[in-house]
Amino acid sequence: MDDFWNTVLIALISSASVGFFTLAGTYMSTRASLRAISQQFDLKSEAEHLSLLRSRGEELFETTAIWANNLFSHNISLIKVMNNEISYNDHLDLSINSSTSDNRGLMRIEMLIDVYFPNIREEYEAILDAREHLNNITFKHKVAYKNGEDGIRFLKLFQDALKNVEQEAEKLKLSISNELKSI
Repeated sequence: MDDFWNTVLIALISSASVGFFTLAGTYMSTRASLRAISQQFDLKSEAEHLSLLRSRGEELFETTAIWANNLFSHNISLIKVMNNEISYNDHLDLSINSSTSDNRGLMRIEMLIDVYFPNIREEYEAILDAREHLNNITFKHKVAYKNGEDGIRFLKLFQDALKNVEQEAEKLKLSISNELKSI
């Protein structure tokens, strides 16, 4: 009878051991599969995130270039006004004819910088400061023009300010390019 109980005990121990190792193996296999799936998802998410950043960076670069070009184009005819070559009304007509219908460029630039590229906020602020300085000169010239004063005294200041805007725009575009390269 002792053999019977020994056989039963060995069978139970064997069955329990096989069951334990089967459960442990299944658990470890499932855990490894879940970890692999999680890593694959993380890699895919990271790739999609980088693709989105590249896309938004390219959009930011293009929008900045268009905005800066439009700003320059809008103001370039003021040089002729300051040289008394055309009237202020002619300048306004030229500005209206050359302007684009999409005035959302600056808002889009600001949003893209705030959301995706906050590291270049300083360069963006620099171009806004340069534009504000240019606008102040333009305003002073406009007041002088309305008062019948010669605009030639504003020419050098205006040209320097316009050049500064252009330089700051180039710095901003370079910063955007560098951000894109780092992605």
